[in-house]
Amino acid sequence: MTPKPLVSLALATTAVALLAGCTGTTHTTGPTTTPTPTSSSSGNSALLQHRNACAGGQATITADTTLPKGCDQVAVLANNVTVTIGGPVKTLYIEGNGNTIHAQSVATVNAHGTQANSVTYSGAAPDVTDAGTANTFAKH
Repeated sequence: MTPKPLVSLALATTAVALLAGCTGTTHTTGPTTTPTPTSSSSGNSALLQHRNACAGGQATITADTTLPKGCDQVAVLANNVTVTIGGPVKTLYIEGNGNTIHAQSVATVNAHGTQANSVTYSGAAPDVTDAGTANTFAKH
């Protein structure tokens, strides 16, 4: 009996063991990129549509922004940004700290767990719910 069948059997067993350890992961060389959120990957395409702009009556603020015509609902979800709103706002939500917000008119402000935000308005005083600390609301 020759040793060829044993060598072939050993090689085949090793190959099967190596292939069984594969997970289907593709390995690439070269630079990699970090994926950016898209409407399909984020699960919330509405958020992406109205980030730092008013779309469909809603704006989600994450950076310094000017909304020249106002917006029905504005949510400030950032820290230390300046927001200027040239038209009316029905509801202003603040979920950040140290923001400066200038608005023409605001009907309702909700500031929950926030600190040191400054909201100025030129219209009538808004209905304010302030569960934060050191937030100011004043007519300018």
